[in-house]
Amino acid sequence: MKKSELLAPAGDLNSLYSAISNGATSVYFGGSSFNARMYANNFTDEDIIKAIEYAHKRNVKVFVTLNILIKDDEINEVKEYIKKLYLFNIDGLIIQDYGVLNFILENYNDLIISCSTQTTIDDLEGALFFQEKGVNRVVLARECSLETIKKIKENTNIEIEAFAHGALCVCYSGQCLLSNYIGGRSGNRGKCAQPCRKTYTLINKTQNIKLNKTPEYLLSLKDLKTLDNLNELLKINIDSLKIEGRMKNPEYVANVTSSYKKYLDSYYNNKEIDLKLLNENLEKTYSRTFTKGYIFKENIKDMNANKRVSNVGTLIGKVTNANYKGYVEITLNKELNQNDIIRFNLDNEVTSKLTKLFDSNLKLTNKCIKKAYIKIQEKIPLNTLVFKTYDYNYDLDLKKSFPKDNYKNPIDIKIKALISYPLELTLTYLNYKINVKSNIVEKASSYPLTKEKIYNQINKLNDTPYYINNFDIEMDDNIYINIKDLNELRRNALTKLESKLLLNNRKEKELKELSYLNLSKEELKLTFKVHTLEQFNYLKSLGYEDIYFTHNSSEKVNNNYNLNSNLILIKNYGSLFKYKEKELIIDYSLNVFNHLSMYYLYKEGAKRITPSLELSTLEYINLYKNYEKEFNYSPSLEFAAYTRQELMISKFCPLNCLGQCGKCHLNEYELKDDYTSFPIYTDNKCQMHLLADKVTNKIKDIPKIKEYSSAIRLEFYNETLEEIKKIIDEVNHQLSIKVY
Repeated sequence: MKKSELLAPAGDLNSLYSAISNGATSVYFGGSSFNARMYANNFTDEDIIKAIEYAHKRNVKVFVTLNILIKDDEINEVKEYIKKLYLFNIDGLIIQDYGVLNFILENYNDLIISCSTQTTIDDLEGALFFQEKGVNRVVLARECSLETIKKIKENTNIEIEAFAHGALCVCYSGQCLLSNYIGGRSGNRGKCAQPCRKTYTLINKTQNIKLNKTPEYLLSLKDLKTLDNLNELLKINIDSLKIEGRMKNPEYVANVTSSYKKYLDSYYNNKEIDLKLLNENLEKTYSRTFTKGYIFKENIKDMNANKRVSNVGTLIGKVTNANYKGYVEITLNKELNQNDIIRFNLDNEVTSKLTKLFDSNLKLTNKCIKKAYIKIQEKIPLNTLVFKTYDYNYDLDLKKSFPKDNYKNPIDIKIKALISYPLELTLTYLNYKINVKSNIVEKASSYPLTKEKIYNQINKLNDTPYYINNFDIEMDDNIYINIKDLNELRRNALTKLESKLLLNNRKEKELKELSYLNLSKEELKLTFKVHTLEQFNYLKSLGYEDIYFTHNSSEKVNNNYNLNSNLILIKNYGSLFKYKEKELIIDYSLNVFNHLSMYYLYKEGAKRITPSLELSTLEYINLYKNYEKEFNYSPSLEFAAYTRQELMISKFCPLNCLGQCGKCHLNEYELKDDYTSFPIYTDNKCQMHLLADKVTNKIKDIPKIKEYSSAIRLEFYNETLEEIKKIIDEVNHQLSIKVY
């Protein structure tokens, strides 16, 4: 049986040591550039080299995240970066950008190439598309159910990686524009400001009712934990279990990695595991409390963290006397120690680090079992629940777990010690066989060497990442070997093994030239995307043909693939696979940021491409020019001149949490933060769509972009027919303006 990989995060070298010391079989981290956690510490070039050497000595794979969208002016830099990582001897790359992905496939296909979860692969068709491209692995959307994962696994040959533990984004990864829209910090560029972790008020706009009186964390999800159901994932032979947490500290990485490693060991060795203890341990480091997530069909209401605290902690007791001789009395159900941090479960969060802890006699103590007494300035009500958010002693144990070789690798040793022949040691590890020899074995004049003594000397492996699995010795009786020779033999064998493990035969590659595509730019036209049948019929009555509606527009996620049109608006990669024989218009949800992505999508059969909405008008123009300069022909681009941006699409629905399920199509709703109200609506699959508060109107840019476009798109959400007519008139006016 092939065992699942346990892929752990590393925000710095200490976290990498922590992950490997606690059982990770692979690690992933970001370099100093081009990764989706640009505010993590990340790895310098020197760090990456150290990380690779440390990991490869221990048979642990190293993946580097290159999981952001790449702008045109960064293409040459990212190519140099990939070359450098390749020559450093990394094992694989985790990629979001479609152009970069194809560049790597064509030039560095000896790397393990993973599609990041930001590519929004949530179905079989998406996995099949990338399998055909030659991708080794897809990191599925966190929204996938176990049934979907099983279907993909059974019907593909591509490796499947699923998130097992950690933070959940409320939006499908790769489709969130909220952070960029609010403050210019794009999640697709690794700079997400996490606006989903802010408070919001849900408003029934139709009835002008606030559905929550005070702002709540309506878009904040609990952390994913699959531990209790992990056997179901392992039964379908999942290839990789991924732990989220590159922004977390090494202690967190140690705790989560060791917990999942212990479960995996018990599963594959068919041994009992104390699941209750593992769960209790997971509560001892950072969490927003836990959910089993979409993968195991958690109830939507139970996925919402909606807490005013970021780290919930473990329930350890409650206040049983609010003022006992000036102390707060806490009756405990779990041990409390000096230097622990506790949290009182109040609306105005109150925490306390217990530098001083008192027993029932109000004497200083370092441990309390049944009752604890503390001094605190705030007034704490009777019966307030108390949570431990930092376990000092457990944290010390976690710190002691790294860097250590807690999980050693098995080696086989064979010794040949025959009189008048050189002492010989053969070491076998994985596919490596190491043979070393030493001085001639002599006949002993007294005190001959025993097998046990030889084994004990060779087995001095405490400071190495290995243990002897099988030991075989062929020896004459009555032999003499200098102990120094045995020690040197062991050291020489391990040194040779290390040299083999770290051998890097990679050389700089000659990059392949891109083939010419025989394409021609289309004549400029108007296209439309509409939200209602009334809008569709109105535009048809005006004589327009290029209208994207339910009959010819795929979905970003959760597709049925039941479209029957010659022209399809492509919003996800599964649709590229399903509709490859049709005329394809690439929508902005495929996040086209650079001319490389354009090239490979044209190669895939795209007729026109709508670049990402996160690009400015100037960047749009430069994209066209750069493509033309690179390939000596003009691309066909579609310019989104008028649209209300969809900032999120989510399987999670705040309407459900506030009792509005079933009422969503009867009323209009909006989510309001401190400054802005965002319209929301739900579709027929109960998915929540969060829209921008204002229309993105670039109609006045039309004179600048018309020579660089094959189509100008207008998107209508709730516009009236009269408003649509005015907008079209304004567009036609702008088209008539000459630019000198």
